Amino acid sequence: MNAYKKYITIEDPKQLILSDLPFQPGQRVEIIILAEDNPRTHAVERLQTLLKQTQALHADNPMTEAEIAADANFLITGDRDFSDVQTLGNTTIISVSLFKRLVCDVQE
Repeated sequence: MNAYKKYITIEDPKQLILSDLPFQPGQRVEIIILAEDNPRTHAVERLQTLLKQTQALHADNPMTEAEIAADANFLITGDRDFSDVQTLGNTTIISVSLFKRLVCDVQE
């Protein structure tokens, strides 16, 4: 069986139009549709794994937010006490909603 690969972007999920195919009229073909993985999904999974590993490393001696912030570039918090503070040492403090807009809602 000969294979032919073509990348398209779905514009209407109710139909798929393939054009300029290298096949003869009446030739029977097998169609397999594979969706590309969303890179954000992998990034979130890697972050979750890293967070679990970090928590496991410090399970017997939990780190405080201040200790984490001392070495962190960013502190993401929903704590309203930090809303007026933009930095703590070298750490930039951002809200959960700002993190979501900057990281999670970014268009590819």
